[in-house]
Amino acid sequence: MSLEGLYDLPPEQQEMILSGPALMPPNGTLPNFENPSNQNDMSTAVLTATIVIATVAVILRAYCKTFVYRKVEPEDGLVLLGWAFFIAFSYCCYRMIGGTGFFVHQWNVPVRDMTEILWLINMGTNFYAVSIACLKIGILHEWLRIFTPRGSRNWFWWSCWILIGVNVAFYTAAIIGGNLSCIPHQKIWDMALPGHCINRRALDTATAAINLLSTLFILILPQKIIWSLKLSSNKKIGVASVFTVGLLTVICAVFRLAATIEYLNSDDVTYRLCAMALWCQAEMCCAILVFCIPTIPKIFSEKTAVHRFFSSLRSSSSGRWSRHRDHQSGSTWEHTKGQLPSYNSSKPGTYRHVSDSAATRDSAEAPPLQQFTSTEHLNGVPRSAYQPPQTGGGIMRTTEVLVDGRRENSLSMDGQYGWAK
Repeated sequence: MSLEGLYDLPPEQQEMILSGPALMPPNGTLPNFENPSNQNDMSTAVLTATIVIATVAVILRAYCKTFVYRKVEPEDGLVLLGWAFFIAFSYCCYRMIGGTGFFVHQWNVPVRDMTEILWLINMGTNFYAVSIACLKIGILHEWLRIFTPRGSRNWFWWSCWILIGVNVAFYTAAIIGGNLSCIPHQKIWDMALPGHCINRRALDTATAAINLLSTLFILILPQKIIWSLKLSSNKKIGVASVFTVGLLTVICAVFRLAATIEYLNSDDVTYRLCAMALWCQAEMCCAILVFCIPTIPKIFSEKTAVHRFFSSLRSSSSGRWSRHRDHQSGSTWEHTKGQLPSYNSSKPGTYRHVSDSAATRDSAEAPPLQQFTSTEHLNGVPRSAYQPPQTGGGIMRTTEVLVDGRRENSLSMDGQYGWAK
């Protein structure tokens, strides 16, 4: 609906228009401004889940780059910038949920609330463009560093730089074009101001389509390099599967394009907008995962604190289970004074109670230790003919065991990424 000239009307007429529905409802439908039907709970769950997943991935990557590799690259700044604008986009969505709500039909929204909704749409569109641009450029820059030998100018190097240039130019033009769609600029969200606006349908449709194509090219680009690596077939499949996480980004971009077309061809802006926003949210989350996942497995290598932490948990859990199992089977050592294992019993777990005068028991029951010999080889030195001390009790014998362990690993891509294992 056109609101031009609204501010020229008397205050009573302005209030009547601003209090009315932003879109004429269908026949037989009454506007519901107080408690309209919505999908706020579902939308909040999706937003929160994507924020948690993306944030955890960024934190793990930052930890790995800082404490494992101990080297920060330019693309690490780009992923943080992309994540920051991803959070800003999420804020716009949360703010709309707290206001008019998500998936609320426009005839259930008063005209006065459309100003804030259109402002959130404009800000969210800018945040999305900056975020996805930073993530795509960062991914391409990292692949240049990984897959291109230093000083080389092969086809992959040229392809990455061409895609970087295209993405920089495209998203810059999209942001500028979107913010110049109305003159003056404030008319983008305040339709009552005098001025003029262009039809953004062609611009927004082209933006969504080119975004999908660039995402698809970025996904396909490294596959030839991956399959030409000198790795076993299983490792190649593992490496390729990590990058194929980008397929989720492509799927989100496809649905985002479809939602954008529905949004641009519908008068019910407040309802159609929400599906597009959630697909944009999912697309940015998947792009962050594509950026971070290849680095994360290195955190769980044997030299990191994270690996030692989980190893200690496994050891503690294993020890508790072993003691619990031995206790239930009755084979634990009874720590009662005077209880020693039987010499004559052939049954495991059989114990003989020894009194304080056990040392004077008949030697037929317990053969003297002099009759036993041992030929252990401890650390390469044989020991035999054990001679017990001539005492009436105490420690009769000690054994020392030295274990020498060595781990060998000859990874062809060691120092690059955890997925090369």
